[in-house]
Amino acid sequence: MEYSSPITDLKVSDAIGSQLSGSEARQVWNDYKFARLNQARNKVLLEKADIVIVRFTEQYRQFNSAFEAGFAVAQGKPLISWHDESLNHALKDIDSVSVAVAHNADEVVKALSFICC
Repeated sequence: MEYSSPITDLKVSDAIGSQLSGSEARQVWNDYKFARLNQARNKVLLEKADIVIVRFTEQYRQFNSAFEAGFAVAQGKPLISWHDESLNHALKDIDSVSVAVAHNADEVVKALSFICC
């Protein structure tokens, strides 16, 4: 099995666009550059994926992750939604199209073990 993931270090992720083509005078354009690059990387990874696990936390509201979860489902990829129970209501739409909803790492492993037997 091979695993891959998006860049989860925000400082590294945010610096990608500037590293490739220099810094912009306005932060909004730096944000736009790295968002496009990260989205392209994530799209490539999602297209290659057999199963997608999307992780949401209370501290970081990953709106892009919700977008990518929808992309995965649209591509017919089995989706495992992973988040604390406190986010059940906020993520009900994503959970409703997931093959499993996990609230901890052990539940993710159990779901993967069953799916991938």
